[in-house]
Amino acid sequence: MPFRQVTAAGHPALALSNDEVECILVPALGGKVTNLRRRRGREWLWRRPAGTDPQGSGAAYPDLGGWDECFPNIAPGPMPGAAPGEPELPDHGELWRLEWHHDVLAGPTGTLVTGRVVGEALPYEFQRDIVVPDDGAEIRFEYRLLHRGTVAFPFVWAAHPMFLAQPGTLLTLPTVRQVRVDHAAGRADLVPDAEVPWPLDDGSHSWAVPAEGGWSAKLYADIGPSGVAVLTDPTRGEQLELVVDPASVPQVGIWIDLSGGAPRLAVEPCLGAPDRLDRAVAGWGTAASLAPGETRKWTVTVRLPEPD
Repeated sequence: MPFRQVTAAGHPALALSNDEVECILVPALGGKVTNLRRRRGREWLWRRPAGTDPQGSGAAYPDLGGWDECFPNIAPGPMPGAAPGEPELPDHGELWRLEWHHDVLAGPTGTLVTGRVVGEALPYEFQRDIVVPDDGAEIRFEYRLLHRGTVAFPFVWAAHPMFLAQPGTLLTLPTVRQVRVDHAAGRADLVPDAEVPWPLDDGSHSWAVPAEGGWSAKLYADIGPSGVAVLTDPTRGEQLELVVDPASVPQVGIWIDLSGGAPRLAVEPCLGAPDRLDRAVAGWGTAASLAPGETRKWTVTVRLPEPD
């Protein structure tokens, strides 16, 4: 059965699957994806343990885990060009707290869930299609952004999947050699705006989640011509690959949280950096922009190959 109704995070949810892969999304939580795995493999997405869910209200982002979409910003901050006293853009953007409309289509080659949402802070329509083909170990996230106003605006977008990352988990970015620091805590060597070599801390091809932490950092890089980021499970050998066309999704964000409790790692294909939109415009100069009537499309493909 290509899709079925289930419950996740206490809400009605949709499970999309074929013989090899499965993902679960919750329409009522801004289209959050709560589960992503091979049918007979490990769960990749981190979720906050039951009974410890923070209660988000207003502009506060409830950090429940899973995969969210961040747009038109990531960190809270002022809209560039806004008049004094205007509300700031909310934490993790506004898509997680707006009402989405979802449709499900089971076609001859796979299952498609379309989610659409209309912006409040800016005049746009954001659409994300999650496509699970009938065969194969991949899931496609296809995006469409439409400007519905009369004045161009800047933005940043990031897929925000929070991964389970036990010590030894490997992150491989084949065509990244350096990263730029957005912010960090507990690491005096990671200074905001500085560029540092990648991988951190060693000279190997991949970065491994350390057994001891006490620090956190948000880093950004140009993803490079490969357009690939790979996570490798240290015990089972399973891999998750994020694949983009670097011409349409040029950056990747890396959120490393080793500050306490279970390690968390977000690998975020993105348009623009860093987290605050005003800094992306005036500081780093990497913010994307959308003109009146313009439509922009891009795709993130998740591959979950069978372990060797």
